[in-house]
Amino acid sequence: MDKEFIAEREKELLKDKERITSEIEEIAKKGEIEGDYRAQFPDYGSKEDENAAEVADYEENLDLEHNLELLLQSTNRALEKIKKGTYGICKDCKEEIDPARIKAFPAAILCVKCKTKEESKRSGRWGKIKNIFKRKK
Repeated sequence: MDKEFIAEREKELLKDKERITSEIEEIAKKGEIEGDYRAQFPDYGSKEDENAAEVADYEENLDLEHNLELLLQSTNRALEKIKKGTYGICKDCKEEIDPARIKAFPAAILCVKCKTKEESKRSGRWGKIKNIFKRKK
């Protein structure tokens, strides 16, 4: 990958980092650990329907906060790889990541082949977990 391509991705990553951080801070407060946030419980009032809405929104915010944190971590890792000069190299197989993948998702740290393997392992573990719960019934 040439320096211009990497510089363009760095600009995108910095914009993404700013946007993601802003989105997280709308629904969560910073935790004690760098990059850790805690979703805030909304306060709509004390009526039963308001309490139900608070719980529903809090659950939604928890999921959103978790996903945004993961995206922020990926973005920060990619920026760190740019600084180290290892950007665009797959974390697992050490091969160059296809520039089309990097252009589509600048925070990518795995090539398509390794990402597919990772997803396959993850879904395999989930299948095992589901089977354990089926046996208990």
